[in-house]
Amino acid sequence: MTLTIMDTNVLSDLRKPKRHPALLNWLAAAERGSLVIAAPSIVEIAQGIALLQERDPGAAEPLISWLMKLRATERILPLDAAAAELLGRMAAVRALRNLFTTHPRAATPQFGGDIAIAAIAVTQSAAVATRNIRDFNLIATCFPSLQVVNPYVVTDP
Repeated sequence: MTLTIMDTNVLSDLRKPKRHPALLNWLAAAERGSLVIAAPSIVEIAQGIALLQERDPGAAEPLISWLMKLRATERILPLDAAAAELLGRMAAVRALRNLFTTHPRAATPQFGGDIAIAAIAVTQSAAVATRNIRDFNLIATCFPSLQVVNPYVVTDP
């Protein structure tokens, strides 16, 4: 069974009341137990919640509950030593540096979640399901063993 890491944007879209039909079809077709979360998604979600709490604590409450449910799953892949080493190599690639560092004028600090998710995926021989095809395909051009899946594309049965 091939594992598929759901990127943060997929996780976020799955909690919305109105979900993209192609995403729902992809989810229904996924092999049981094959879908996982990467630890950097927990970082990205926690950062978003913390920023929202500053502006609107009430709006952040349901997101905190959702994050706790995500954390309770045993299907979270860590950034282990192999992935950390690969992440270091990825960060050294000039074409990928903008995915790893925050632009000085950015409103929100970037910690390199996508590139960290990609490193975990490569070391675990997992695919990444994402709406952010552009950035993950860029990573895949430099690290061809990265498999990228777009669950928002309607496929013929």
